[in-house]
Amino acid sequence: MSEKDKKIMLFKELKIEIRRTWYIISFVLCNLIVFGCVAYYFNMIFRSESTGYSADYKAVLGMYNTVLLIEYIIILCVIPFTVGVTLAREYEAKTLDLLLISKFSTKDIIHTKLKMICIVYLMLIVSTLPYLCVVFSVGVINIFNIIVYVLVVMSSVICYSCIGMYISAKVKKVTLSALLLAVVELASTLGSYVLFGAIYNFADGINKSILDVYSYTKLDHMGNLLVTNPVINIFKIQSYIEGNASIYRTLMNNYGVWGIIDALWIPISILFQLIVAWIMYNKTKRLMLKKHHK
Repeated sequence: MSEKDKKIMLFKELKIEIRRTWYIISFVLCNLIVFGCVAYYFNMIFRSESTGYSADYKAVLGMYNTVLLIEYIIILCVIPFTVGVTLAREYEAKTLDLLLISKFSTKDIIHTKLKMICIVYLMLIVSTLPYLCVVFSVGVINIFNIIVYVLVVMSSVICYSCIGMYISAKVKKVTLSALLLAVVELASTLGSYVLFGAIYNFADGINKSILDVYSYTKLDHMGNLLVTNPVINIFKIQSYIEGNASIYRTLMNNYGVWGIIDALWIPISILFQLIVAWIMYNKTKRLMLKKHHK
């Protein structure tokens, strides 16, 4: 398969996907909600300033976290109805066999699907960046935080995409594939909540000062599963860098081993999701090769 054919196939996939009802709804809904959150927070801050209150670090961080959290949840809710049915849709339409008996290989099809999914969701994320740039104007958040957020979201998208394609290739039914991927997402989310709760409760029992890193409630810690924790971690690490201090020494002196684990949660999380994605990608490829011998 030539590069030109791959680009043509990718363009056709993108054209079909961005016209789907679920994507259009999620695109509009995500932008409206994010815009509404930013408008609400700024209205609250500006109204408070008339009484002598000025926007502080916590208020801006709360705005930033809320916006990103809502956007991330919307993306995860849409994935089962797009990613989860990408191959099942081909099976039901009887188009996969036609692709495979032509010049397309199993690897070409999977790669094209993954590229299409990444581009589609990257478009969704980028569309909300102007609202987040408004948050930058307060002077607390910088572009580094956005880069981290994009990495966190895209690693999740890639991970669930590969899981969804495997389920889709295995089940071959659109509705059932979407439901199964939704169950996997829910189970992994609840499992992560339990894991976070266990880590922080265990750390709290060993050393109370570990939880003093944050000025937030335990409910916020549980919400850290999605976006809050990575954002706060980056702020903490960034503050150490700006203070010309050794990150390792500062964490060891003040927060111990659990502080290091917490600070490394983002790269560990991203790496884990990419490993899962790689495993599921290979399982999907082997499954399709076994069925279609190409």
